[in-house]
Amino acid sequence: MSNVQTVLDLLKELSVKNSVSIFIPSLNREVKFRPITGAQQKKIYDSGYDNIVFRTKFILATYDIIVENCLEPDITNELNVIDRLSILLAYRKALYGSIIKNASGEIDFTECLEKLNKAANRFSEQEIEYDNIKITAQIPKFIDQYKFEKELREQAVLQRDDTKTFIEAFGEMYFGELCKTVKSISIGDVTIAFNQLSINEQLAVIERLPLVVINSIGEFIKTTVNLQTELLTAKVKSETAEMDIVLDVNAEFLIKV
Repeated sequence: MSNVQTVLDLLKELSVKNSVSIFIPSLNREVKFRPITGAQQKKIYDSGYDNIVFRTKFILATYDIIVENCLEPDITNELNVIDRLSILLAYRKALYGSIIKNASGEIDFTECLEKLNKAANRFSEQEIEYDNIKITAQIPKFIDQYKFEKELREQAVLQRDDTKTFIEAFGEMYFGELCKTVKSISIGDVTIAFNQLSINEQLAVIERLPLVVINSIGEFIKTTVNLQTELLTAKVKSETAEMDIVLDVNAEFLIKV
């Protein structure tokens, strides 16, 4: 047993020595992450069966991997969903390179990493005011994305009892994004840090906001979605043509050479 523990300790030391430097857009600097292990890769394989709308298992798996591997654990709760994309693309490149082949041709996502490296100045928060209500909107934190999937959908997915289509799940998805986008809300002299509320409390507050406020938060969400689309747009090159494609960062992206 002692020999096994020695081997495990040596492997842990090697993982630090062979860490991957990954640019974190919101911090505008690189952070070191341990390489993905066999056990972590199994988690990604296991997320192959997933909720097709929310991708619950993949979000849970990648959150665990990022938190376990980050050599600066104090920053993990501040990472946002675009930082997550930067980390996953960097891991894919470190594992298999930056070339992906599909039916249309070859995709080199190096340009996506380059765009992510220049995205630091595009993460500003926005103040939304209406009557006596003031809301601070932000790009969602990865931890909040994780909490929603963990608390609301994990058990249904594990039991294979979550079969909603995109249309059926749209309202649930939209109100979840509203909650994850709100950083704080003030009404008169009362201010609430939204991440201190339970998921059900967050939904209760959002559902009672005036529609004009909901729509304003929705406009901010659109800018975040558009930014992610822009950052993940790469070119597919074939023998006869070249076209743009938006990368789908899913379980297959991290396991398929």
